[in-house]
Amino acid sequence: MVASWNAKTTADEVAEYLSSEIKNKNVLITGASLGSLGSEAARAVAKHANLVILAGRSQEKLDQTVAFIKGETPTANLRTLVLDLDALASVKAAAATVNSWTEPIHVLINNVAVKLPKELTLTEGVEYQFHGNFVAHYLFTNLILGRIKAAASADFSPRIINVSSEAHAFSPVRFEDYNFSDGSYTQFSAYGQSKTANILFTVELAKRYAKDGILSFSLHPGVIWTPGAQSLKEELVGMGKLLAHTSSSRY
Repeated sequence: MVASWNAKTTADEVAEYLSSEIKNKNVLITGASLGSLGSEAARAVAKHANLVILAGRSQEKLDQTVAFIKGETPTANLRTLVLDLDALASVKAAAATVNSWTEPIHVLINNVAVKLPKELTLTEGVEYQFHGNFVAHYLFTNLILGRIKAAASADFSPRIINVSSEAHAFSPVRFEDYNFSDGSYTQFSAYGQSKTANILFTVELAKRYAKDGILSFSLHPGVIWTPGAQSLKEELVGMGKLLAHTSSSRY
């Protein structure tokens, strides 16, 4: 079946095919507000997993995701975690909560992609997208690494998935000037830098923690018609990533 998967393959089809591997697993997904890639992944996985932890910036939005998933799968075992990636204090608090739980984390999906501001914006002294897409996830992942390591066994390797993008090609990581103080900022170059950072983080995780049985992956999810993509319709059409007359992406 895998050989026949394509752009029209649904999350449900993939989850059903892998249901025996998802069974009994605890999955933590960031950026799980309703309508996001995270909420869709959670919806599909929750049909088979032992526990799905939904992380997002507001309890209200997480409750909406819970209600949506429960409406389809009443037996889904869901837990919410407030995680505001704009504030490192919130990241640390969320990590402390995860570390207080007894359950191991079999799969961590660092999913959220922050909105693309047209003007240079700093969060805690760091360019907004670099902070939200990379720095906050870097910190959160490292702080809960013990819970991830605890999921390793003779027949299972825990997974860390960092959602990146083909937009990484827009910019390398500007190690000497990640805040674009030279005046060269554009919303897409900043987004590209953050997604390149996601990939480099993934590669280093795979190298550093292979001895602990941890696997790490990054991916390009495609241009999906999420609220974030909708806010950039004009730009995406101009880039040839979106069909102007429909709400469908080319990927």
